[in-house]
Amino acid sequence: MKPGEVVRYEGDAKVVGWKSIAKSAALSERTAQRYARRRLDPLPVYVYAGKVQAEPAALRAWMRRNTIPLASYVASGAKTP
Repeated sequence: MKPGEVVRYEGDAKVVGWKSIAKSAALSERTAQRYARRRLDPLPVYVYAGKVQAEPAALRAWMRRNTIPLASYVASGAKTP
């Protein structure tokens, strides 16, 4: 199993490697690693056989919980990124 490779098990495919996980979560690799270390609602990754992996369904759920809609961001008076 190589980093970036998609591994199919019984259900959904697992995402393997920081680069693939970051791409799936629309983050940079460094930001994905930082979010995985935070205490409150970390990025849902785990290490198996020395490889960092994530479930696509868990990543999608995490993204829904941690995404600020742009309209809310703009309405708050903050500058857009």
